[in-house]
Amino acid sequence: MLRDFVARYKQAHPEMSSVSDMESREVLERLRARQSPAGDLWWGAAHTPFRQPLMKILLAPYRPSWADKVPDFARRADRWYGTTNAEVIVL
Repeated sequence: MLRDFVARYKQAHPEMSSVSDMESREVLERLRARQSPAGDLWWGAAHTPFRQPLMKILLAPYRPSWADKVPDFARRADRWYGTTNAEVIVL
């Protein structure tokens, strides 16, 4: 799924120079340390790191056109938006 997303994102944003695939913990550590590489998009993490108060400082505000379609519990102050709900079905 990541390869497909990256291909679509590159098509929509040809100015993008690179993609980094790393664990959320590493992204958060780099943000806290303000280390390179800086990024424009962080996709594919659990909601836990985004709920930290520090995110208001580390993440720039962004409001996508579909923001109003995301329930209040799945977004925070135009800093992050949850885009999927995982479900587990046990038979």
